[in-house]
Amino acid sequence: MSIKFISTTAVQWLSPPCTISVPSAVVDFGTLPITDFTTSDSATDWKEVKINLTECADVSEYDVTINATPDSENNLYIANEGTAEHLAVQAKMEIPTVMPAYDGVTIPVRLALKETISQTAFDFRIRNNGSGAATAGSVKSVITLVYTFK
Repeated sequence: MSIKFISTTAVQWLSPPCTISVPSAVVDFGTLPITDFTTSDSATDWKEVKINLTECADVSEYDVTINATPDSENNLYIANEGTAEHLAVQAKMEIPTVMPAYDGVTIPVRLALKETISQTAFDFRIRNNGSGAATAGSVKSVITLVYTFK
């Protein structure tokens, strides 16, 4: 079971004002027993992906917008595009408070004065979406982050 995580830079500048050190990543949850997802509160542990922005010249803040297919049962989750049923992906970001991350959410990030490096960490987990006991199969989701520098 895996989540393909893709980050992209918004075309707001001729060249991005920051370098993104993790342009794409795959979060691999391995093989999980289906018996772990029988109830609506069933979920894996969180797995973290860190995205580092370096060489941020003249950037004091930026927005990160999440683009993903929402789960049909709960739009606060990201849809599973694999073959397992009743499973979805839950995401969050801490900046420093916990912000849920799902399709259409824009998260503002402010840099400290003269800071040239920024790190955003996203946590992901696979969970039962509340529509019934999960079935065996694969879990795949694609998440795109769009950065808008200000």
